[in-house]
Amino acid sequence: MNYLRTTAEPLTIAYIAMGAQTYMKTPAFQERGTQPQGGELEFISDIIDHALMLDRKADTAQDSFSGVFVYDVAEEFGHKLAQRLTEHCDANNEFVESLADTLIAAACV
Repeated sequence: MNYLRTTAEPLTIAYIAMGAQTYMKTPAFQERGTQPQGGELEFISDIIDHALMLDRKADTAQDSFSGVFVYDVAEEFGHKLAQRLTEHCDANNEFVESLADTLIAAACV
């Protein structure tokens, strides 16, 4: 029987938010001159909303990870998604899932 996760891991959420926060400290983010639409809280919320999807995808590859998921995948996911949202003002599901797949594949042996 396959287990389908129904909630995201708290550490996944935390590390996604940390990655987004790291991007928010970069000159590229700081020098834009405007706040994200909806403000910082909505910006972070929009990013961590993808934590359950990321955890579900990671569940299928967990035996293959060569590093630490929260460092190598979740944090980088938050950083790259924050960058995408800043540069393009959106990130469709195709982009988000492709980003997750790419980061998970890179973290596997």
